[in-house]
Amino acid sequence: MWIHMFALDDNSISGGLIGAFALFGANYLVVRFLFKHRRLDEIRKGKSTSLIEDGWLCHGGLAKELLIESKLLAVAHRQGIGTIDEIRHCTLAPGGQLDDLRKLISAG
Repeated sequence: MWIHMFALDDNSISGGLIGAFALFGANYLVVRFLFKHRRLDEIRKGKSTSLIEDGWLCHGGLAKELLIESKLLAVAHRQGIGTIDEIRHCTLAPGGQLDDLRKLISAG
């Protein structure tokens, strides 16, 4: 019966405020719960995807994330890297951030 309470056409300011506070309260509780239970947050977000390992492109990782080599190269250029051959390791974090973009160290 309480479900019908949310289905009513309530265009009043007080109804809107109650709905807004309910949404903010629910969001606050979910964020706090996930903060205390890191493992659940990791499961929800997913795992990092390896895009380059030991200087070699991981085509499976690129396909999984629907990335093409030219997009990866564009990001590398923004970080001062000339070619993909210069990158030793690169992972894509669940939030979309490229992490661990390390250049090969030239020996001479």
